[in-house]
Amino acid sequence: STQSTGKKKKKKKLRKQPTRVKVTLSETDPKKLAMRQMLEKHTLETVALEDELNRKKIEMVNRIISDAESKKRALKKDIQGQLRVALQNASDTDDKNAIVMRYAEMLDRKTGEIEEEKKKALKDMMEKLADEIVEKKTALRKKQLAEIDAAGLTEEVDAALPHLRHNIVPNRSKIAEDLEKLAKQQEILAAEMKKFLAEDQARAEMSMDSDMKRELDREMEERCRRITSLGSKTADVTEKVREMASSSTPAPTPAPT
Repeated sequence: STQSTGKKKKKKKLRKQPTRVKVTLSETDPKKLAMRQMLEKHTLETVALEDELNRKKIEMVNRIISDAESKKRALKKDIQGQLRVALQNASDTDDKNAIVMRYAEMLDRKTGEIEEEKKKALKDMMEKLADEIVEKKTALRKKQLAEIDAAGLTEEVDAALPHLRHNIVPNRSKIAEDLEKLAKQQEILAAEMKKFLAEDQARAEMSMDSDMKRELDREMEERCRRITSLGSKTADVTEKVREMASSSTPAPTPAPT
């Protein structure tokens, strides 16, 4: 047999990879598992409290803003009623203008008073609510720390979260600042909603005017049909339509004084 001139290639021996055993947390350290479960429970409690407090903040702020807006609407309606009565007794245009100015100043002054009352009510509410938030958050944190200690997890939790015991009482100044920002945001939203409703009402009124115009057009077409059916001449019909158009056009509404 013919001998091979080349060197024989050595087969690479594959190293057997060590089998990796998946080890769960509970199999290695039951305390760490207990700590994780405890902290998850506390996180859910904290989130639930935050949701509760946020709902309360928004409700209280909106209630004060809504009450102020209701007072402004009632005030405007009352002054408009007084103005109508006063204008009926006015002697001339100058007198009417003076009456309108007087009632406009009254409306502006009393609206400003309502606005000041609203600001004071918001400030008082935010002071009380800030105290309540601090109290509730502090109570929850103390309860959670007591549960950690009772479960024998103090050492593990302190090692994992060393800041936990140093932040028991929340920063009241930060809470008050957040409440003030919230009040401003809700006032902006209320103003935007008020503007939207006014625009929506204006659109509805314009739509109503268009409906009235279409009704007049239909009425005019019906009159033309009736005239035509009587066998009138085209010239006569045109003339009659013009007369009806001029007589059917509603008089312009006088501008309010």
